[in-house]
Amino acid sequence: MGERVPVYVPCDIDGALRERLARGGVVLLVGDSTAGKSRAAYEAMIATLPDHVLIAPQGRSAVAAALAQASEVRRCVLWLNDLERYLGTDGLTRTGIARVLGGAGHHRVILATLRAAEQARLTGAPATQDEAGRLAYELVRDTG
Repeated sequence: MGERVPVYVPCDIDGALRERLARGGVVLLVGDSTAGKSRAAYEAMIATLPDHVLIAPQGRSAVAAALAQASEVRRCVLWLNDLERYLGTDGLTRTGIARVLGGAGHHRVILATLRAAEQARLTGAPATQDEAGRLAYELVRDTG
């Protein structure tokens, strides 16, 4: 018999999260491990964007193909659960984000989650940040 998914318990951020998804662009949820970020993101996505194509790369090596696909689809969600797995020169970059979100006549969302511990690690002192850290910092800052 298949596993049953527990009933979703609404949380305080649901309304704001759905509004952000409806606007499009980058939506980043940051929180502690097992806080419910992924489930809240999923529930908001299916409630708000049921007609969008879901694109979910299976790792950093699949990001380039996912970005190319997302930039060709008018209505899509690029799902990046545990964002740190996708960041870096060979993964998600500012250029890739700009390609997906640029232009007009579409509604595209990059929906990502990031554990608070990873946010702290990636957005540490600017002098020691690599490209992944800078990108995570900018995403957190710009979507806050």
